[in-house]
Amino acid sequence: MARNGVYTDAATKITNSPTTPYVQIPNDSRYQFSENRRERLNGQANIQFKPTDRLEITIDGLYARNKLSDERSEQTNWFQRPFTEITFDDNKQMQSAVILAESKQADKGYEQQRFATKTELYSFGGNLKWNFTDVLSLKLDANHSKSTTDPDNANGTSATTISIGALVRATHKVDFTSGFPQQSETLNDCNATNGGRGGNCNNILDIGDMGTQIAREIFSEQESRVNQFNAELGWDLGNESRFVFGGNYVDAKTRSASSNTQQLLGDWGITDTGLVSRLAGDLVSTYCLTCKFDKFDPASTGSALVAFRGDAVDLLNVFGPYYANVPGRGRVLQGSSDDTVGEKTWAVYGQLNWTGDIGGRRANALIGARYEQTRVNSLALQSIPTALEWQSDNDFAVLGGAAGGAVNVKASYDNLLPSLDFNIEVLDNVVARTSFSRTLARADYGNLFASVSANAPNRPTALGAGAAPASRQNPGLLPLVSDNFDVSVEWYYKPTSFVSVGFFNKNVRNFVGNQVTSGNLFGLRDPGSGAAGSRSGTALDYLRSNGIAQTDENLFAYTALLQQNAGNRAAATAAFQGALDPATGKLNGAFYNKLALDVNLVGDSNDPLVNFAISEPINNREANIHGFEIAWTNFFGQTGLGSPPRTPRSAAT
Repeated sequence: MARNGVYTDAATKITNSPTTPYVQIPNDSRYQFSENRRERLNGQANIQFKPTDRLEITIDGLYARNKLSDERSEQTNWFQRPFTEITFDDNKQMQSAVILAESKQADKGYEQQRFATKTELYSFGGNLKWNFTDVLSLKLDANHSKSTTDPDNANGTSATTISIGALVRATHKVDFTSGFPQQSETLNDCNATNGGRGGNCNNILDIGDMGTQIAREIFSEQESRVNQFNAELGWDLGNESRFVFGGNYVDAKTRSASSNTQQLLGDWGITDTGLVSRLAGDLVSTYCLTCKFDKFDPASTGSALVAFRGDAVDLLNVFGPYYANVPGRGRVLQGSSDDTVGEKTWAVYGQLNWTGDIGGRRANALIGARYEQTRVNSLALQSIPTALEWQSDNDFAVLGGAAGGAVNVKASYDNLLPSLDFNIEVLDNVVARTSFSRTLARADYGNLFASVSANAPNRPTALGAGAAPASRQNPGLLPLVSDNFDVSVEWYYKPTSFVSVGFFNKNVRNFVGNQVTSGNLFGLRDPGSGAAGSRSGTALDYLRSNGIAQTDENLFAYTALLQQNAGNRAAATAAFQGALDPATGKLNGAFYNKLALDVNLVGDSNDPLVNFAISEPINNREANIHGFEIAWTNFFGQTGLGSPPRTPRSAAT
């Protein structure tokens, strides 16, 4: 690996230096403790009556409620680069870092998360069967169903997260070689280089070392509604044969709406050490998270045995209002979307169930066909991102704006679905069967949304980050269609036993695969690209030219200083050099934290457009599935239960 780069410097101890073109290096190591609850309530009723021998009426209803809640606490260590030690595995395709060590003073994060949703479902319908002659019958069926999922946290959110932390970690090492991540670390809660914000200086990790960082609120709701109607006319042809003709109509609609906000509290640099103890000391408890593992040994020592737990909603109710009126610390909308997909399908079908003799041999046939047409209407309302904001070293955020115009996409498709099942007793106790059918499965509603989401990169593009992830769905997806054929022969060698040999073949098309393309979305520009002529490009050139470690922190700092000094390179350089420790090549912690709090960078005209990796579902795959089946069933004598009938099975079902 290159020395004096993003991950290593001249002092880094590298073991098994990689020879593959690419390597995998994690961004953090974390443990999580979660407690969840589920409460379910069901009720149903059914009423059936026959006013005459020829008329039967059924009415039924169902109600169900499901409440889910999950309270989580994390213990997170973000890796600070360059590493002091790094070891790679022996994978020949892509080597991964399996031991990582660092010695930079940094924060330990203890994000508290609370998720809660409530889902309610109700369904009611009716069915009428009327045999209006001895051979003719009419069946009518109707159903209405609706399901809703809503936020169920006390503050009206689906998820509330608040990150608290302490700037106390002096060294940190993670070893993945045992198959389970094992951490070790040392503590320094008396770190003057962070402006006195390192902790309460009692050499113990406790609530007095804690400050706040970032809070997020997520609001999500879903609603699905289905109306179905069916009518079927039946004609009894005699000799166990019957013909039916019918039609049905299905009107389905699904809506999914979500939004999320972010509130900058003490920021990632934890500018308010001691505030948690002062304002919420009774809401946060101390416990040993790594002791919760029964079957694994995290091998943690010292401060790694200490974790903190509190209700995220209760904590945000304290710190949200506290920071609400502080400039730059209010709640900010990060994005919103509102998707509705409607599907209307009508169909007609006919089916003949025939039973008779061919050449003196018993035979059954089921012949049918169904034609259906589906229309899809996808409507999206979403906030249009205004900028990609670089907030600190590897912290980026996509800023959401006001909701834009509606995006409406319509699609339609139709299908003819024939089917044939036939069986005949070719010899005594030997039955031959064959069948053909065409079936379909519709795409998930989530794949039919029209909205587009753009996500932030996990570090600056200039220092090797891949394309920022993004996704969009595809309302024009076609259903999966399968042509199915099978044939078999069965020998009933005893009244209750048989041997079967069969062959099947399926040709399936329109599998939903995933396509990833590169491109820009919403005109967003990349403030961390490192492109020539941009602020980050100037900063990257300065670091390279002066032999300064090309870390996320150094790159952000010099870029932020350029903006803070209106592009004056001399002023930016003087400020940067004044805060840089020549011995370590690292910036003064207090200086950097204040700079990161004061300056946020958004793309300008000198920055290139963000290159997103846009993931999208498409119909791009086909498959053929075939094979043989052999089955043997041998029933022994049964007492008191009766024996299975000797009559061969009928395919006309």
